[in-house]
Amino acid sequence: MPVRVRFLFSGYMLLVLAACQSGDSPGLEQQQTANMQLTKTLHKHLNDQNWQAAGTLCADRIRYRDRTMLLADVEESRAWLLDHYRHLRYAGVRRALEIRQLYPAGKYHVIVEGLARGDPPDTIQPVCLIYTIEHNHITRLYAY
Repeated sequence: MPVRVRFLFSGYMLLVLAACQSGDSPGLEQQQTANMQLTKTLHKHLNDQNWQAAGTLCADRIRYRDRTMLLADVEESRAWLLDHYRHLRYAGVRRALEIRQLYPAGKYHVIVEGLARGDPPDTIQPVCLIYTIEHNHITRLYAY
């Protein structure tokens, strides 16, 4: 093989390898770690019934969806979301959420698998929560 053809072939292979490299930005892993920590902190505050601290982690307006809404989203205030969780706690529907697993999903999303324990104590319901986090605040919460 002539030297020129080998050189062109080598250059072509380098371009192919470069194209196959991950397009993730260098800060993606740090962003995912920060988002997962924010999610853990939110659940700690909710389980401790520290509503004011939980509120500082949420945006002013939050898009929310849960099992009862099927596919409909609602946009609610941070106060509405905290009142909703407070009502669930005091009504005995949910006492605490035990996080079983956290998964980062891109730059803005965290998926939480957990168990919601209610009253009576043997009432356990599996829960999947999907959070969208933008500018270090939760902007969406989908609960399934």
